[in-house]
Amino acid sequence: MGDRRQSSLEVARLVGDCLGLDWMQIDLDQFRLGLEIELQLAWHDSKLKITRDEVLLTGRIVWIHLKRVKDYYTRLDRHRAAAMQETKSFSRAAGLRSQPGFQQLPEVAFTPAASTGSPSIERDEAWAPSC
Repeated sequence: MGDRRQSSLEVARLVGDCLGLDWMQIDLDQFRLGLEIELQLAWHDSKLKITRDEVLLTGRIVWIHLKRVKDYYTRLDRHRAAAMQETKSFSRAAGLRSQPGFQQLPEVAFTPAASTGSPSIERDEAWAPSC
């Protein structure tokens, strides 16, 4: 396990412990992935910054999703990747890139948080929750 992933898992565990998560019910890796995805989605559009990078509030949103669907974020990742591929295929086939006003979906929204400079759950120690 790499240092970044280990750090992310440790922070995710801290957040979950602060929220009182039952780790027998919630998968830690799904929770970590959820924190990163929720923060990354809002990073690209200020109108979507509902939690304002507040880690405990973001953790609650992740928890809600995982209570409903145990592998919510794995499914979301698969769905986003398929949608991106479909968009690329469609725009190439239709020649939309050459059309005035066409806006390609930003690919940066589908890359890992660490490579975009967007917030990630191991960004810095000050970002970790204090409960």
